[in-house]
Amino acid sequence: MARVLAVFNSEEMTRTTISSNAYNEYLDSVGRSDFRRMFPKLKAYETDLVAEAFNGGFVWVSPEWRSRRTGPGISVDANSLYPSVALANRLPCGKPKPFEGKAEDDGLITLQSAVVDWDIKPDGLPVLPRRYRKYEVEPGHSMQPTMVSMTDIDWQLVTENYDLMIVEWKGGLKFYGQKGMFDEYINKWGERKRHSDSGQRMMAKMMLNSLFGKIRYEDKTTQTSSPNGRTGESCTTNHE
Repeated sequence: MARVLAVFNSEEMTRTTISSNAYNEYLDSVGRSDFRRMFPKLKAYETDLVAEAFNGGFVWVSPEWRSRRTGPGISVDANSLYPSVALANRLPCGKPKPFEGKAEDDGLITLQSAVVDWDIKPDGLPVLPRRYRKYEVEPGHSMQPTMVSMTDIDWQLVTENYDLMIVEWKGGLKFYGQKGMFDEYINKWGERKRHSDSGQRMMAKMMLNSLFGKIRYEDKTTQTSSPNGRTGESCTTNHE
């Protein structure tokens, strides 16, 4: 940590936290007007729906291996997972477009809500977001029709592992997607991470991983509005 602090001071980073320095460096690199075009403040109902659909990883032990001694194991880590995803994939940006019912397949990034019943497939994994599993009568089987909100990626994953009965499609949000929004920033700190000593390397790793959570934290909104009349807007900038 002492080496990281020394690097922190040598880089003339003036903010009190790594995440604040990462956020403000990114703002400076893309320009504040482009940043706000890519990541406009969402209205309250949009923020709530995005938060509802947020889903992380989970730890799971197959029933056949529970409470069994298996001997030495291994620890596996995906290096630079956040930055690699941000480089390789389209990410949602711009103002969302609300829709009703079931989303059409139009190539946009989709956040879909629906009322569903589910039964896990015989060879399925319990990938349904944990917050919905509290409504299960037994593991993998819903107690009653339940409202769920998920991204298109999670819908695909859940469909592969569960038999779903859709009671009602409840609409959602669509986002334009864009690649390249973080390339300059990630390439700079990724290069430092690959070719630096321990202090510089740890600093670079923290600068890469801290940015994304800070963007979400800084862009919380208190605006209120109904979805009526909203239209999606593209987020094209000179950072395509």
